[in-house]
Amino acid sequence: MVWWRVQVPDSMTLRELHGVIQVAMGWEGIHLFQFTPRAKRFGSLELAARSSDVPLSELRLRQGTRFRYEYDLNGPWEHEVRLEMRHEADPGMTDLRKNGMKPALIVDHLVGAYCPLVANDGSLSDQQKADRVRRFARQVTGLAYGQSGQEELDVLVDVPLMPALLGQVDQVAGRAGMSRDAWIEQAIKQSLTVP
Repeated sequence: MVWWRVQVPDSMTLRELHGVIQVAMGWEGIHLFQFTPRAKRFGSLELAARSSDVPLSELRLRQGTRFRYEYDLNGPWEHEVRLEMRHEADPGMTDLRKNGMKPALIVDHLVGAYCPLVANDGSLSDQQKADRVRRFARQVTGLAYGQSGQEELDVLVDVPLMPALLGQVDQVAGRAGMSRDAWIEQAIKQSLTVP
């Protein structure tokens, strides 16, 4: 099983979490979706589900709580979402906001400081540089615009792989002399490595 871990504020709605998952997976958000926590359906209104504009904090999720996220229901892509941990929001961002720095300015300064580091890395292609800056900007934006004093949630999303893709992964892993899981873990770490 492949998984993505994302950190989100507890004020984030299920609709916004859907957007985060879409970005993390590189999907376009063009299909219907639904979350099913505690046997209640929240999602696309076309499914006669409840509105997904409910904040995670109102679901009163406890550490270890699991629920289903479905996307492209013709497929369907079913994912398990699990609340791994609750913790206080990043103290650095909280301090910057307490000192009067606006979120947009925080993002501008941090991305502005990060860009030259990436630009000077000769081992990266232009596309890789752009991808790293985009990923960093998304992370900083999420932290900067989170409400101060709120809790952060570590959410784990399990992603099932299609059999054809698993076959391709097995072939590549075999050529590298690795197990499937070891190769997937290495590939994810390499793609997330930020200088």
